[in-house]
Amino acid sequence: TTILVDADYYTPTLGALFALAPSAGFRDLIQSETPDIAPCLNASADVPGLYLMAAGTGAPLPGGVGRARQTREVLAQCKNSADRVIVIGIPLLERVDSLDLCQFVDGVVVTVSPGKTHRQKAARVRVLLERVKAPLLGVVLTGKPT
Repeated sequence: TTILVDADYYTPTLGALFALAPSAGFRDLIQSETPDIAPCLNASADVPGLYLMAAGTGAPLPGGVGRARQTREVLAQCKNSADRVIVIGIPLLERVDSLDLCQFVDGVVVTVSPGKTHRQKAARVRVLLERVKAPLLGVVLTGKPT
């Protein structure tokens, strides 16, 4: 089984992509003192063995994730409940939250858009990932060169 977690609570995409009704999710769990992922997992109607966790409801935490214990607990519960956990994160250069999240994952896959992502920004992402000791697993090119 696979759990796909939308941890980009600033610009959530998972709900629209899989036509999920607005529901509690990652953001709600990391704001809870006793997070429980079970009520936040939605079985995909289209992909057997895929469970979806929406970004959640409510306002983002001011100043970033800032809830290390809850984030660690939520992702640990996901790892204990599935063979694979894939986390859609916040763009690395947009908010400090993204680097906070990197400390709780096994690796990072960076997406870049040819013609949109400048070489200096890509190099900055690599430096930031090295600083937080987040393994870079690979790079995915999205879109067409402009």
